[in-house]
Amino acid sequence: MRTKPPLIEFTKIIEDEIARLDTFISKFLSASVSEAEHAMTDINALMERIKVVTSFQAEACQVHVIYELGDIPPIKANAFQIGQAVMNVINNALKAMSSGGHLRLGLLLRKE
Repeated sequence: MRTKPPLIEFTKIIEDEIARLDTFISKFLSASVSEAEHAMTDINALMERIKVVTSFQAEACQVHVIYELGDIPPIKANAFQIGQAVMNVINNALKAMSSGGHLRLGLLLRKE
């Protein structure tokens, strides 16, 4: 049986995301998009946050989301933009799927 993330954890993440959005919008209005902050980002940690944030929506849609996190080293990136892109993909998938479906998200490291 799936366990639900605690409501307190969910609430804290939502508060953090609201603060992050507020900061992003303020910076967007005062600077160009090309000046977006890039910092070392733990993609697995970012995906864990997204998992908690989207869990209630997935449950409401009766979709089982499977996250397959990989051995991904930190990367220099804009965590906000990556997070927004991934959440957009998840939200679009949930809207397009039938109830009772499965959505699988995986992280792969491509070695060149």
